Amino acid sequence: MKSLLFAFCCCWPLAVFADSFAPGLLVTEFPRLSAQVDSQHVFVPHEQFGEPIGERYVVESASPWNHKTERNAIARGFLRIDADGDYAFTTNSFYDRNMLMIDGKVLCGFVDGGDRVESIFLRKGLVEFVSVGYVLGRGSSEVTVQWRPPYERELGPIPSEKLVHETDGLLARSMVIVAKDFVIDAYINGERIPRDRRRLLLDRYGASVERINVSVSPGDWLVFQVAHNQLRHGGSKYFAVAGCLDHGRFGFESSLASKQWTVCDDPAQAREFIVQRNSSVEIEKPATAIDRPWEEGMKFMRQYGGANFSGTPLWGHEPSTWIKFRAPKKEAKFTPPELNISF
Repeated sequence: MKSLLFAFCCCWPLAVFADSFAPGLLVTEFPRLSAQVDSQHVFVPHEQFGEPIGERYVVESASPWNHKTERNAIARGFLRIDADGDYAFTTNSFYDRNMLMIDGKVLCGFVDGGDRVESIFLRKGLVEFVSVGYVLGRGSSEVTVQWRPPYERELGPIPSEKLVHETDGLLARSMVIVAKDFVIDAYINGERIPRDRRRLLLDRYGASVERINVSVSPGDWLVFQVAHNQLRHGGSKYFAVAGCLDHGRFGFESSLASKQWTVCDDPAQAREFIVQRNSSVEIEKPATAIDRPWEEGMKFMRQYGGANFSGTPLWGHEPSTWIKFRAPKKEAKFTPPELNISF
């Protein structure tokens, strides 16, 4: 595996690399197991965590990364090594209930000491990176991984640009949304997206830009409940979304030209619209153009999503509406720009 990745990263065109990898670590959460009955019985080999729970999401950094306190979790990806040499690592969390694997080797074990530092010889290229967190964090399930490359004297955070993960056919690993006035709730596959997956990037006189950190796969469906005040700013409004694999690289965009975008304006029918991928024609209507779109909407979509965003804003027929996107069952075809990563 190590030699294959080395050859891949050093010899293959970067355009191929951009197709297969995206920045950050992919986090998968797992339910607390029956064997994890109390704080004295937390450890279970991560290979025995069982079936995942909830949506996978991406974290930009390993210093730290977080997961739900009542769930086990694995942050997985690859670490970019720029030069052969000895690399030192340490990892810590609440009561040191975590584990770190580098290049297939358990480097820092479960509860082996929060200050423990271990070294490993690594060759230039991509090496497997796996950080495991466990339940019962007492409100702070935070895992912090640090390293000391051979060209540094002190331990410190791993630069975020050195961590990547396989896209695994994803259409998006997060979404950027510009809304005027705001998104009330968002759903994926019929379930409300938790608040801790939503991050407000900009509050612009009541209009908003936010990032939702959930991954979107072929066949998923998304619903956004949005609202605006007709008395504000001449009645202008806006809703647009970009499904981001990384900045400026999109798996999908809001588009009036696509039949995958539909709306529901009736609160009495909204529940069916949310929980079903395909609702009845009486409930599900085509999305419509906005008569008076907010003049700053496109500017902020391109600022926070990427300068090449070419989607269109859309809405329903009422000031408050529900907007659905049905991701194609097969991965969307697009040509990403070359990823700016050098080795």
